[in-house]
Amino acid sequence: MRNNYLESDMVASLAKALPKLFSTDTSFREFSTGYGIADLVFAVDFEFKKNSFDRFPINNYYALRIFLELRDDTQYALPELQKTYSYLPTSQLKRILDYLSLHGYLTKSDKSSWEKCAPSGPFNPIKKIIAIEAKLTDYKAGLMQARRYQYFADESYLALLKSSSQKVPVDELKTGNIGLIVFDEHSGEIEIKHRPSKSTGLQQSALNLLAKELLITKYVEQFT
Repeated sequence: MRNNYLESDMVASLAKALPKLFSTDTSFREFSTGYGIADLVFAVDFEFKKNSFDRFPINNYYALRIFLELRDDTQYALPELQKTYSYLPTSQLKRILDYLSLHGYLTKSDKSSWEKCAPSGPFNPIKKIIAIEAKLTDYKAGLMQARRYQYFADESYLALLKSSSQKVPVDELKTGNIGLIVFDEHSGEIEIKHRPSKSTGLQQSALNLLAKELLITKYVEQFT
């Protein structure tokens, strides 16, 4: 490895090669949902037509959580919502309700009553998120970060140089459901040594959907 080889060089190489291996052309660098900044994130099984996406993405965690938890065809008065979401100050709760009403997720029946507007079809077109943490040598730090990405990503990978990958306890990655990508900086060859299983029960979690909403926001911004 040349002395001035940087992690950014590795990330750039991975960004070019991994879309083919993951069967997607939608990727983003340095993506964050508050659980660390992933070097690369891929949106997989993703079909998107800008003109067909007719809603504003919910980019606020608490707003998304409230929307997901409210039942359809049910009216909610402010005192009930204050009791349910007592961890939020009333002023913040009202701002969230106004935000959801403004963007068509809630209908305000009167001054202090709201009803959920359920979208037709799938809530978000992204089926799976893959997060990558790239390290030249420090696999322990990389593994710690990759574990953090499991809070929002359907699959999480650690990417290492081939010269450093021999030290990695693969059994530990398998136990933690972390994938391993090996990159040879001399030949440019990339190999997925271990693929994790998709995280069960994560797909409809608020953090997973928030990540997908943030990805949609970034994707739409490319066209504006």
